Amino acid sequence: IAALQAKLDEMNKTVAETYPGIDVTAESAAAQEAINNLKTAAEAAYKAVETEGTYDYKVDATAADAAIAAIETAAKAAKAEADRVAANEAAYKAVTDEIAALQAKLDEMNKTVAETYPGIDVAAESAAAQEAINKLTAEAEAAYKAVETEGTYDYKVDATAVDAAI
Repeated sequence: IAALQAKLDEMNKTVAETYPGIDVTAESAAAQEAINNLKTAAEAAYKAVETEGTYDYKVDATAADAAIAAIETAAKAAKAEADRVAANEAAYKAVTDEIAALQAKLDEMNKTVAETYPGIDVAAESAAAQEAINKLTAEAEAAYKAVETEGTYDYKVDATAVDAAI
């Protein structure tokens, strides 16, 4: 039982070092409970032969070993999910940066046209370009929400229509 406790303590230490910030509290508590159950059963068997009989309790470490192994399994899964989320966030940020660059390009074009061609009405053309940018933004957001719980964000900005409109 002490060896199982040492194994659990080592697993908790390893997971904390290998997967910092990953919460495996529930899995660790389950493993500790399995060990505590073994302690309780061993103590009960010992008390049963306190005045007569022979102590013959055998530790069945199967549940405790499985619970200890589950800690690392959970940590790996949580780390993989955290990595997936971080990668999706980075990909989404790259897309939104690309869309922001198109917006800046449109804003600059509107300014240039207003200064270079005063009094010329290009509101319809500007609105069309803005609508194309808004469509890209909506599509990018929808694609990001679609991979919120699983999947990989892979939206690609097709700037062709926006560039043509600008």
